[in-house]
Amino acid sequence: MKQAAKMAERAGVMLAVEIMDTSYLNSLSKFEVLNREVNSPFFTAYPDVGNISGWNYDVSTELALSMPHIVQIHLKDTYKVTADYQGQFRDLVIGDGDVDFDAIFSTLKRTECVVPMVIEMWAQDEHWRENIITAKQRLNQVCARATMPALFAAENAA
Repeated sequence: MKQAAKMAERAGVMLAVEIMDTSYLNSLSKFEVLNREVNSPFFTAYPDVGNISGWNYDVSTELALSMPHIVQIHLKDTYKVTADYQGQFRDLVIGDGDVDFDAIFSTLKRTECVVPMVIEMWAQDEHWRENIITAKQRLNQVCARATMPALFAAENAA
C-alpha cells in the first residue's frame, strides 16, 4: 500500500481503499491502523456501510472515526454475521437488511460529511428496475428523517 500511495501521489490522484466484505479490511478502525503505516495524504477510505454493519461494527462510530479520510461512500444493505450465520453481503434491496441507515445519515449530517455516495445493489433478477426505485425512495425517506436534502429526484426513473 505504501508503494501504491506513492504512485498515486506522483500521478496526483487519491488512492481509496474499500472497506470490504472479508475480515481483512472490514472496518474503518482497521483502515486507520493501515493508514498510520502508509502515512500518506493520498491514501484514503471508501467505506461500504453494508460491509461495516455486516461485520457487526457500529457504522456511525466508524464513520466519525475516519471522516477526514473518507472520499466516497457505498450505500449497501446486508445481513450481519453471527455465530451461526455467515451474513449476506449482496443481493439485498436498501432497507431490507440490518443496516441502520437512519443512524448513518444522522452521523453524516452531524459531522457535516459531504462526499459522493453510490448505491451498491446486485441486479440478479427481473425486478432490478423496481428494486432501484425502491432503494432510492427509501434513501430519500431516510434523508427526510435526518432533515437532509433528498439524494434523488422524485421521478420514478431508474
